[in-house]
Amino acid sequence: MEIYAWCIMPSHIHLVFRSATEKPEDLIGGFKSYTSRKLIKLIEENQQEAGANGC
Repeated sequence: MEIYAWCIMPSHIHLVFRSATEKPEDLIGGFKSYTSRKLIKLIEENQQEAGANGC
């Protein structure tokens, strides 16, 4: 995946990317899975964030 541009919004992200080897929908699925697990872990490890979001 080659990411050319990105923008993180409060409830979603925008990506401009290209794939030479895989279907875009396969890359997006893997990207969402990976990033959601990492974000949940970071929120759990940061008690200030966990308290603010009610987790």
